[in-house]
Amino acid sequence: MELDDDRDEDNVRIPALEPGTREDELAALREAYEEAKAGFGGVEARQFLKELAIRYNLPLEPGE
Repeated sequence: MELDDDRDEDNVRIPALEPGTREDELAALREAYEEAKAGFGGVEARQFLKELAIRYNLPLEPGE
């Protein structure tokens, strides 16, 4: 990541994966950020890990 000359953190430049996709990437990041702020985060980590353990027959608690 590069910062503008004034080192303002609001002006972080994110390199695009492909030419012409920078605006699409920024739009996706903004959308994800707004969803997170609004409380849309999908499944909580503990619930996800529990489902993962059940699906793959892993211990639910450390040391089991």
